[in-house]
Amino acid sequence: MDHTFAFEALDRTMRDLIGFKNSEATSKIFGGKVVLLGGDFRQVLPIIPKGKRQDIVQASIRRSYIWNECKFHILKKSMRVRNKMFNEWLFAMGKRKLEPKAEDDETEATHGVFEIETIANEIAILTLLKETTDLINNYFMSRIHTEEKLYNKCNEVSTSSTESEDQFTSYPMEYLNSLNLSGLPHHELKLKVGMLVMLLRNINPIHGLYNGTRLIITHLGKFIVEGKIITGSKIGNKVLIPRIVMTSMHSKIPFVLKWRKYPLRTCYAMTINKSQWQSLKQVDIYLLQPVFSHGQLYVVASRTTSPEGLKFYIDDKKQVYNGHTRNIVYKEVFSNLENI
Repeated sequence: MDHTFAFEALDRTMRDLIGFKNSEATSKIFGGKVVLLGGDFRQVLPIIPKGKRQDIVQASIRRSYIWNECKFHILKKSMRVRNKMFNEWLFAMGKRKLEPKAEDDETEATHGVFEIETIANEIAILTLLKETTDLINNYFMSRIHTEEKLYNKCNEVSTSSTESEDQFTSYPMEYLNSLNLSGLPHHELKLKVGMLVMLLRNINPIHGLYNGTRLIITHLGKFIVEGKIITGSKIGNKVLIPRIVMTSMHSKIPFVLKWRKYPLRTCYAMTINKSQWQSLKQVDIYLLQPVFSHGQLYVVASRTTSPEGLKFYIDDKKQVYNGHTRNIVYKEVFSNLENI
């Protein structure tokens, strides 16, 4: 879910633009234009680095001046889930109304054997942390027996983000290459023909190339990568992915980082937050530790269309819930929604 500041910035921008021709628009929400907003408060709320519960709730649109100006329509029928009981179970999970229930066979491990192609097209492995996804992705990549090509990204610090030339040269290239932060690709990108990757930036949405699109690598060139789209409305289309210049401002580094690289990442496994808005035939959730924020468990459970396509692996060595895992829900974000 987007931060409330994003909606308020859109509101101010529309008031300014429309106000050039109609001065009355400056006093109306979104300049008097109809704007359709959609969302699910059961899903992950805005991400606030090092934020506490009250900071995260405060960042939702529920706390914005825009909220009281909205007209509401509650959608109650899931177009993804056809199983009524599964749909009700998901809604109860989203509001933390599920009671812990022990099943006779809940301690029995379920083992599946997959082909690499099956995982690419039908299955997603979801985890909490980026480090865990890297371990899983490296394992699956080792199972693909085609030639590996290594692509390094070209890093540099944007001079506009530093106070002086001396400060610009004070960051050694080894340090820049070692950065492994959320939203930033690794310095080394290892690719093989036949492997599954995800696009990290919007390149050409009209042709299906947007952030989150999954592809199978079909050819590796020196300056271009060819892939076949396997998600979205352009499934089956072959596309060319170029290297692009990207920039990133991250709270953990005191400068703007620029790099030139293919905007791709191996994605047999992905983080829970990255999986939002995707529909998948089968989802395997790999929980080495409990979820730590509102909506994460609901997001992973609601990515699939049926209960048969949902499997959890819970590491009981690191969790103290005796075969269960916790579900975090900030109930205050649902206050008065039933009365709308």
